[in-house]
Amino acid sequence: MSGLTLLVIKEVRLERGIQSAYLAEQVHKSPSAWAKIENGKSTFSMDSLFLAARALWIQPSMIISAVERYATFLGQNGWAVVHNSLSSEDDNLLIEAQRYYESPGFKRRIQPTFGQPVYNGFGVSVLNSPVFFHDGSIRFVDVFRFIVDERFRAEQERELSVPISPYGQA
Repeated sequence: MSGLTLLVIKEVRLERGIQSAYLAEQVHKSPSAWAKIENGKSTFSMDSLFLAARALWIQPSMIISAVERYATFLGQNGWAVVHNSLSSEDDNLLIEAQRYYESPGFKRRIQPTFGQPVYNGFGVSVLNSPVFFHDGSIRFVDVFRFIVDERFRAEQERELSVPISPYGQA
């Protein structure tokens, strides 16, 4: 499976507030083995895709459709998306995504309680995006914004001296 598939699954998991240990259990992996899969350091089988989809309460085709849409979107933004396994050292998409997940901006993201979705960025789910509008604007999730938008990336990597309140100004 491609790193893009793993990113879509991780974003669905995060949106739904599902712990990685729970998903690991559902795909019959240890939490450390699942972490390696999610970070592209271990292989991910089609069987695991089906088990992960079931654990996330979605159809595997929803994951595949999101992967196809984001592959097109990334291709339009200068990325070459290959649909085969790359080593974690060669998969620049996963490398950039990991930078996002380690960034102060990601850590500031409001975390959901179990079972209650939280949408990032413009309030869209990875399963229903990117969304293209007639005025040329696009709505897509933050991990992909981090990958394609240098200004957003710089903003997310910056430490803030004043915490951001989810209700507006701090």
